[in-house]
Amino acid sequence: MRLNLITSLVFVLLLCCFTSWTVELNAQSSRTKNATTSSSSTKGKNTNSRILKSANEDDKKDKVIKKDGLELVIKSSPKVQVTGIFDVMTEGQRPGLKASVPKGDPEQVAKNWKSLIKAMGAKVKTKRDVTGEYYVAKEVVITSISKDPINVYAHVDPYPGGVYLKSFFDLGERFISDKEHDDAYVAAHKLVKDFATIESMRAVEGVIAQEEGKMMDMANERQQLRDEEKFIESEIKRLEKELSNAKAALKYNSEKQQKTNGATAKQINVVEQLKADKLALKPKVSTKKNRIDNDNKAKKE
Repeated sequence: MRLNLITSLVFVLLLCCFTSWTVELNAQSSRTKNATTSSSSTKGKNTNSRILKSANEDDKKDKVIKKDGLELVIKSSPKVQVTGIFDVMTEGQRPGLKASVPKGDPEQVAKNWKSLIKAMGAKVKTKRDVTGEYYVAKEVVITSISKDPINVYAHVDPYPGGVYLKSFFDLGERFISDKEHDDAYVAAHKLVKDFATIESMRAVEGVIAQEEGKMMDMANERQQLRDEEKFIESEIKRLEKELSNAKAALKYNSEKQQKTNGATAKQINVVEQLKADKLALKPKVSTKKNRIDNDNKAKKE
C-alpha cells in the first residue's frame, strides 16, 4: 500500500512538471547559444570530461562490502540510457528514441506509458503488426516539445533484466531525431528519460520488497541455526565434562581393582593354606585294605 502511494505521487509529480520542463529547456537553450568558445572554457570542458569518465569507470567496478559478518559483492548498477534510433514502426522506418528501463516489466511499462499519454488529454490506440504492439496517440499536446499537437508512437521491447521503450514523436513535417539537437529533441529526450527513470525505480522498489521478504526468511533461518549451534556447543561441553568424569571414574575403578585383586589373592592364599594345614593334622584311620597291604609288604621283605 505504501509503495503504491509513493509511486502514484511520483507519477503525478512527473505530469505536473511538464510546464516547468519547458521553461527550463528554453533557458538551457538560451544559455547554450550565448556560451563562449574560448580556449580556457575548452580546457575546463576537457577536465570535466576526464573527471566524468573517471567517475563512470568507478561506477562500473564491483564493490565489496561487509555487513552482518558477511562479505557482499555489489555489482555495478544498470543505468537508464536514452539513445537515438532509426527503426521500423507503424509508419515505416523513422527516427526515434530508445530508453532502457532496468528491471522494468513490459506490461507495467506499457500500461504506465499509456496512462501518461492519456493524462495529456489524448487517446491511445493499440496497433499490432509483425513487430509487436504499438501504442499510437494522435493530437497529443506536449508544450515542452511543440506548441502544436503531435503524434506519439511507442513500443515496449523486453530484454534480459528489463525493457526498452521505443518512442517516436511526429511533429507533422518531421520526426524528432537525435541528428537535430533542437529544443524539441531535448524536451522529448528528457520526457522519455524521466519516465524510464521513474519506471525503473518503481520496478526496483517492487523487487526490493520481494527480495527483502526472502531476506527476512533467510535471516530467521540463520538465527535458528545460530541458536542451534550454541545449543550443540553447550551439549558438547556438557558431554566432554561427563566424558572427563567417566574417564576419571574408570581410572579410579582400575586402581581399586588392582588393590582388591592383590588383597583377594592374599586372602585366597590364607584360606588354601589353612585347608592344607587342616588336612595335615587329620588322623590316619587303619582299614582292612591298609592292613593287607602292610602284611604283603612285610612278607616281601
